[in-house]
Amino acid sequence: SCTWMCGPCKVLAPIFEKLAKLYASSPTSSDRVTIAKTDAEANDVPDNIRGFPTFKLFPAGSKESPVLYNGLRTLEDMANFVRDNGKHKVDVLPKNNTKD
Repeated sequence: SCTWMCGPCKVLAPIFEKLAKLYASSPTSSDRVTIAKTDAEANDVPDNIRGFPTFKLFPAGSKESPVLYNGLRTLEDMANFVRDNGKHKVDVLPKNNTKD
């Protein structure tokens, strides 16, 4: 996460914050999905991080097998990634904001 100071991290930060708020404020996901930032340079991260920012999903019950996100860095695409790859399949996007 390079302490969220590099250009790509600064661009992703507001999107990531919105994503976290969506899950935290939803009664169906607040206890099932946690969106968290980690500074991989300042912490002992078990995975090999090759670029910043990196977005990984650690599914419940299989945290030893994270899923790397390689999609577009939009709120909708990242929320759909969490929905599609998470154990609980939680969808927090309003239906009128999703892409067809």
